Amino acid sequence: EQQSTPRLGPRRLALRREEGERGSSGPRRRSKGGILGFMSQEDIDAVHRGFEGFNRGDIKAVLEMCDPLIEWLPPAELPGVSVYHGHQGVREAAQDMRDVFGALRAEPEEIVDAGDRVVVLFCWRGQGRGSGVSLDLVGDQAAVFTMRNTKAIRAQWYIDRSDALE
Repeated sequence: EQQSTPRLGPRRLALRREEGERGSSGPRRRSKGGILGFMSQEDIDAVHRGFEGFNRGDIKAVLEMCDPLIEWLPPAELPGVSVYHGHQGVREAAQDMRDVFGALRAEPEEIVDAGDRVVVLFCWRGQGRGSGVSLDLVGDQAAVFTMRNTKAIRAQWYIDRSDALE
């Protein structure tokens, strides 16, 4: 059964750090509407650590964010895409991406709370390993993590941010 992502309310967490805030280990909280109290900071922190780990090439940090039975869904628009399952699937997905792009970073810009989901608005940074084409041309993307007990049980990746925010 296909689950739809709920319309997102005004609860957002920006990842822009204050100037001079050195050594901060997490994003600064920002809210439109003052209702951040409903946000699961543990879920957000887990996803943020997963992104940081991916950017360091630390797959163990990515797996820490994931339930052992996670369903990992790359963007449907990609040719030959398939769903990855479990920790081994996440390892394979990460390796597949690194095989194509080499040094690759997913730079979060904003994290949006959506109840039992965490939405990350991010940009890919890197180059095609063979082509040298910059991922800066790809633009802004998004991922939606369905969370249970601070672990992602589902990760859906989107090329078009508006699809993730519907």
